[in-house]
Order: sequence, then C-alpha cells, then structure tokens
Amino acid sequence: MRKAHIILPSIPDRSIDGISGSITVIGDDYHHLVNVLRMKTGDRVVAVDGSLRYETEISNISRDSMTLKVIDISAIKKNPFYVSMILPVMAPNKMEYMVQKVAELGVDEIVLTFFNRCEQKAKRTDIAKREARLLRISREAVNQSFNSIIPTIRLAVSLDDAVGLITKPYLLIACMESGADFTIGEVMSKAGIGCPDYSDDSKKIVLVIGPEGSMDDEERSFLADKGAFKVTINQSVLRSETAAVAVLAIIRNYELERVKSCAGDL
Repeated sequence: MRKAHIILPSIPDRSIDGISGSITVIGDDYHHLVNVLRMKTGDRVVAVDGSLRYETEISNISRDSMTLKVIDISAIKKNPFYVSMILPVMAPNKMEYMVQKVAELGVDEIVLTFFNRCEQKAKRTDIAKREARLLRISREAVNQSFNSIIPTIRLAVSLDDAVGLITKPYLLIACMESGADFTIGEVMSKAGIGCPDYSDDSKKIVLVIGPEGSMDDEERSFLADKGAFKVTINQSVLRSETAAVAVLAIIRNYELERVKSCAGDL
C-alpha cells in the first residue's frame, strides 16, 4: 500500500474534525498528493502537526479537496540530539542544495551566516528575500524524507552574531579542513554524550561549517574562545555543502548507534 507524508502547519485553512476523526487537505498539499503522487482512495498518508503524528487513509477525493480518515494518533518522536547548523551564505544553487540535504537528514535549526570570506557577496536583504524559497525547499525535503519538524532558518551577519542567536547550553563543534584535534566520535565521547534524552530540549549540538575560502584567523580565535571542538571528517578538502551533509550524516549515524547501544541491541 502506498504512503505519503504532509506537514499540517503548511496548510493554513486545513481542518481537523475531532469528532469524526478526519482531516481535510486542500491547496498545495492537495495538488501534490493528487496530481504529483497520484494518490488514490485507500492510500495511506502520514500527517504531522509539530507535536502529533496522524496515521490516515484517504477516504474521499473531490475536485479541490481530500478527506483523510484518522486511523491512529501518536506523539512525534523527536531526534535524540537537537542539532543546529551554522552554515555559510553561498551562491543560490549551492545554498539551496545544502539546505535541502540537511533538512532531509533532520537538522533542527539553520543559521545562514556571512563569514568574513564568504564567496557570495550578496546583500543581507537579497538573502532575506530568498528565505521563503529556502523554507519551501526545506519543507519539501522534510516531506520527502518523512521527518516531522521543518527546521527554522535564520540569517546572521557574522559568526559572532550566529553563535549569539543559538540558545545555550550547547556543544560547539567546528569542522576544519586542517588543524583539527578530534573526530566527531571522539568529541561526543569526550563531551560525555551518553544515552540520548528525548525529553531534554535544552541540550544542543551546534555544528559550524565555514565558507569555501575557509574561516579566517579572527573567526578561528573566536571559536577557540567559545570552547569549540575542532574536528575533521575526511582527509580530503570538502566543499562547504559537502561538508555540511557529511558531518550531519555522521552525527545522525552516531545517534542511531547510541540509541541501539543504550537499548541493549549492540
């Protein structure tokens, strides 16, 4: 049986009938389910609203709306580790690719940052205008990957500003192409990251990815003063968008291993 995924907050005029246990879908999500995915009556749709996960079945399709019959409701299972990423402002196509892929991997928060050596010299207002498109790209990526949370996307004028936007406490990890002291696994062990605590929203991992021109001495000194762990993820020198995807994939894999280990499956 086919299954699709939608994010309910993206439907401004959706309706959930608590008595009949149904959800009405219209607009862009209706178009995507019917005209793109070609979903039919009887197909399953997973709908999430930020806190709850609805297992549903398509019970009716009309010319401009779809009715989903709610079969089961459960709480959303959050990622064990809350991950924020400080990413460089880049050329639009590279930035969109980077946002899409880290959203697929389940990033919780993105801060697009003007590092001192950013290749893209666009004005802050130009990047701000792209925010709606980046949010749409991240939402589509979340739907495609069956994740539950659309990451927040913010803009920072400097690395100092970016770090200041993120709520403490956090484990600060800076990815370096050279001069790194640790691997990701070594940092997690050294920092005492044990069994994931799904209920503790205050714990964050903050990953810093510099621009392709690398972070300058001022930014490196700033991170050192903040107690950042310098890590390397590959012997090769990676593009910023590649490094962002790779380091988040490593974190999420480590997370899965810890979940299994703490459950006694390893």
